[in-house]
Amino acid sequence: ARVAGAHAVLVGEALMRAAEPAALIADFRGL
Repeated sequence: ARVAGAHAVLVGEALMRAAEPAALIADFRGL
């Protein structure tokens, strides 16, 4: 649970910074 929470924070920060959110989401789905 702790790892999942940390991952969610990293994803949230990446989404905020992403110039192309759609590309980031596609990359996230690739995981």
